[in-house]
Amino acid sequence: MTIARLAAVILVSLFVNEVSFAQVLYYHGQLKDADDEPVTEADVEFRVQIRTPGADSCVIFEEIRHLDLSKAGNFTIPINDGTVTPTYGGPVLTMPQLLRNSGSITFSDGTKCESGTSMPFVYTPAAHDPRKLAIAFKKPDGGWESFPDEKIDATPFAVDSSSVGGVTPASLLRVDATAALANTTPLSN
Repeated sequence: MTIARLAAVILVSLFVNEVSFAQVLYYHGQLKDADDEPVTEADVEFRVQIRTPGADSCVIFEEIRHLDLSKAGNFTIPINDGTVTPTYGGPVLTMPQLLRNSGSITFSDGTKCESGTSMPFVYTPAAHDPRKLAIAFKKPDGGWESFPDEKIDATPFAVDSSSVGGVTPASLLRVDATAALANTTPLSN
């Protein structure tokens, strides 16, 4: 069994267009073997999961990627960029939906939970719930090997700033305190 060491940095990049707010999480690293040498396989499979916090540890997102590490074992995984079909039993969600700490998400029978939670599973995050980022890899000649889970907890606050309590900017009214007061017609009846 290969023992891997990983020096990784998680970066969040935001891509905004006129129609919607989309977000991709990038995971960067270098895969090394037990002798501290880069793994230089041409086809390494990576399983990326985002899981709920706590003992349930249910998969709320999963995708499988095949990466070429022949250049010094370095890799970048764009998580949930839309180019790979998710491989779990839940709904297809955007990164803001996965990390938002409001509302709830219902998952079907295909969702995997560490605790054997019964399905369907409804995840209702608390105000400060982190998520777990679980990365595993598999070389063509071996089984899955996992990196330690990483906690994602600052990102949801930035994601929530794309809306106010779930209300998008198109549905908000801005009041200009420097304008003169005047009578207006009602916004709704």
